[in-house]
Amino acid sequence: MRTLRARLLAATAAVLAAVLTALALFSARVTRIELHRLENVLVSERHMTQSAEPVRRALEEAYRSAGSWATEMARSAVARAAAAAGREIVVLDEEGRVAARSPGLAGATIARIFGGALQVDSPSRGGARILIRAPSTPVSDAAGRVVGRFYLIPASHAALEPARSFAGSANRWLAGAALAAGLVA
Repeated sequence: MRTLRARLLAATAAVLAAVLTALALFSARVTRIELHRLENVLVSERHMTQSAEPVRRALEEAYRSAGSWATEMARSAVARAAAAAGREIVVLDEEGRVAARSPGLAGATIARIFGGALQVDSPSRGGARILIRAPSTPVSDAAGRVVGRFYLIPASHAALEPARSFAGSANRWLAGAALAAGLVA
């Protein structure tokens, strides 16, 4: 009887070790794939950040000409810069209040939240909430004084989806692997 019990215990331990090893290898592979996908998104975002420089120059020129964000000249410069960048733009004044926005954000509720992030509730995007955690880009006047900051908002939620879904995707694969491992055990 002891021999049968010992053999069953050894077989169970071997199956458990095999399942845990397979789960660890599988999770490492999925994590590596998802990290590579996330890295591609971040590289793309870095490229988008570099594309903020022409927008900054256009907004600085408009502010210097208009002397304020509250003019039609400044608002039309924001609209032109957004069209040229292919992204929506939100400009905040020195106090952090929304000073101007691109036409695609008309009717959107925009607020700064904890940590300097920007929250955009946009009815034009199906009532979706967008959180922009990227740093804002400063806009200076002719004297070099910062007169505002702007955020570039991705043109679609699809641009944000890979970064947001990294943890969820890896967790779904791990849950599936754990379920399969449990069935095998």
